[in-house]
Amino acid sequence: MPLDIVEVVRDMDRLARATWDRVMIGDIAGLKFREDSITDELLFALMRKHPQLAVRRLNQSEEKTAGADWEWWIGSWSLGWFRLKIQAKRVHGKKYRELDHRGDIDAGHEFQYQTLIAGCQGESTYPFHVFFNGWAQDRFRESFVSDHIHRCGPLDQELWGCAVMSSYSVVDLHLGSRGTEWTERSFVPRYMPASLPWSRLFTLACTNAVADNLKAYRAHYATMSSEQILDDLRMAAILLDGAGRGEISGVDGSGALNWARQTLTSTPLVTRLPGYAHKTLAAHRYFLETGDFAEGNPNFLIGPEDALTGRLPDVLLLLDLDLDLDEIDRPR
Repeated sequence: MPLDIVEVVRDMDRLARATWDRVMIGDIAGLKFREDSITDELLFALMRKHPQLAVRRLNQSEEKTAGADWEWWIGSWSLGWFRLKIQAKRVHGKKYRELDHRGDIDAGHEFQYQTLIAGCQGESTYPFHVFFNGWAQDRFRESFVSDHIHRCGPLDQELWGCAVMSSYSVVDLHLGSRGTEWTERSFVPRYMPASLPWSRLFTLACTNAVADNLKAYRAHYATMSSEQILDDLRMAAILLDGAGRGEISGVDGSGALNWARQTLTSTPLVTRLPGYAHKTLAAHRYFLETGDFAEGNPNFLIGPEDALTGRLPDVLLLLDLDLDLDEIDRPR
């Protein structure tokens, strides 16, 4: 059974709703869930449901020089890969206060998001922020309206439990806000209108969790080859990235799509994965062969010999579009 992108989108929306409730109720109860614990739970849940997603925890001491909480390598061994580098921030009160987190000072980066972007200058690599949200209805007076509501219709606010936006937009709103009081630069309502549910990283077709839309969306992908699906997914990332850079005014319309297609053809895929991604594959194979994780399994640990040079994230996911689970013997 190959990867079902529609089910990935559906599950990401489900997890976003659960995150909204977890953050909101946790805050009320005084349980301040950390970003890394939320991240671990989300990615583990996705991998358990979709084994084509391989996950491996890497050395947390590398986060300072990576600027990323996780990477998502999407593609296949036959076609090539593109990479999403993602930094996660959770809401605290009315602010994303960790946006003030310092970056790699040795590299001249004042803020962490500058470190993230600096590591995304290679081929087919795109930086994004994912915000973990959740609050009671009376926390804000502002009404949050996403910039895509005119083409999607109203979406449930809980889908912004995991909200994504280009890291270039974060720079513009946080660092480039001349004349804005510093205390307001991390104010949540500044960021929400420019963000989307995180599942939109995986779809050009903007769809709510409505059965008819999902059926049409599944039919759309059913006729496509792995190469076409890879192009479709990469165009979604290119559109969000381009809007964040200011190269296009929005992600909607034929003009934006034509720009994304041109950018797609001029941006080569990554053909060789770094060494730590191959270690992810080893962990992935262990999961497929055993059908489950074993706590403390050495395939999931990183040793001193793995202190690789370069910018490593805390978590790496490998999404293999060609992997067909029906072709793998798994234990009953």
